[in-house]
Amino acid sequence: MENLVPVRRIAARHAEFNTLVVVHRQSLWSYILKLIRDHHLADDLCQEVYIRAYEMFDSLLDKSRVRSWLFSIGYHVVIDWIRRKKTEKRLIRNLGRLKPSDATWCSPLGAALRREEIRLADRGVEALWRTVDTLPSHYREVMKMRYEEHNSLRTIASRTGISVGNIKVRLHRARKIVNREMSKAGTFLGPVL
Repeated sequence: MENLVPVRRIAARHAEFNTLVVVHRQSLWSYILKLIRDHHLADDLCQEVYIRAYEMFDSLLDKSRVRSWLFSIGYHVVIDWIRRKKTEKRLIRNLGRLKPSDATWCSPLGAALRREEIRLADRGVEALWRTVDTLPSHYREVMKMRYEEHNSLRTIASRTGISVGNIKVRLHRARKIVNREMSKAGTFLGPVL
């Protein structure tokens, strides 16, 4: 009989949370859609909001403020997504090979400076990939799939059999290691990640 008490509490918590989801599902989705303007992404981010809300549900003290609490979590999920997106764009830009622009330089000095700039950037990119090659295999694999092959997170997840959430964690940790190692080696290209 004693074992049933925690089970009943968990069941009650689960039922209460399901009610919260049903009541606020459409308004939360609309709110997130207004922030990011992408239907499919709004679905994914709402899912992430509900995961975070479920994990933090016990911290909600005032049940009358559920809507504002949930929208606050939604806002922070969107902000986190925007930051990750900017980080990924910056990484892709830095990992891609720089090519000389089609613009012609008006002076030999300008052309020489541009060639030197390209040479230094190429060396930085090479150093970056050498650093990626030193990562543990589970980090190196997802970094190469994401930034060398330009695969989506879902594609990487299906190819590796790892959840998208775990892929995100591995990419985050790998980028931190690369940043740290590039800084130590003095080949840091600015905020690479």
